[in-house]
Amino acid sequence: MLMKPEHFDRLADKSVQVLSLRTRLIVTRRILREVLAQDEREKMILRMSIRQLKRKLPFTQGKLTEIEQLLRDCWKANRDILISYGQMLRDSHHAFEGDLGWEGLCDVLCVNRVHRGEAGEHDKGLFGLTWIGGQFEDSSTHYGSDVTGGGPITRAISAAMQEWMLKNMDKMPGPFAPGGPLYGLPLYTQQADGTMVMSTPAVTVHSADGSKVVGSKPRRAGKPVTPSKVATLFQDSENVLRHEN
Repeated sequence: MLMKPEHFDRLADKSVQVLSLRTRLIVTRRILREVLAQDEREKMILRMSIRQLKRKLPFTQGKLTEIEQLLRDCWKANRDILISYGQMLRDSHHAFEGDLGWEGLCDVLCVNRVHRGEAGEHDKGLFGLTWIGGQFEDSSTHYGSDVTGGGPITRAISAAMQEWMLKNMDKMPGPFAPGGPLYGLPLYTQQADGTMVMSTPAVTVHSADGSKVVGSKPRRAGKPVTPSKVATLFQDSENVLRHEN
């Protein structure tokens, strides 16, 4: 159930700054729940209008363009609110952690006691429950970020962190570099003529003189990667069955 505008304005008033950190975190969660609920409601209404307008094209093209732009504007406005609150929580996480402690944070974020040990394995703080954990907030009522999208605090901090990464790509480590999540996988690059060239993965070579990293190199630069004979056989024959080992 959506909150009345006057109640939301009162809740979001700057006077909450004088409240205790515990109460501020509770109020912030309620504000963010309202923002997320309003975002879902606006998207549902606008997308329904878009579907109806598309059925009457080309006579509704002007109105369709207007509604599609309104949908983008609403999405951006609500995301900006998430990012703003997420940045506040990110920058103040030490204060919240120091005031509430681990158990206090888990209580406010409704983390199931069964999951608290798992949640604190990597970081016993706000980031361990949200940005790192993702699915732990509100796990006392429902568990699994793949279904819920994460709790309100989690989604706000995630939005702020994603925004930071998009604006600081030069400070991010290479995903294919040693230690990166994609280290050891081949990298494919599309050439100007549309062909794909595979670069061998970077490897660490150990010897009596020490260790060194050998960077990736294009495999036969300019030559397209062609499918194997087995793949071609499967593609050309409808009677060949594939058996997985």
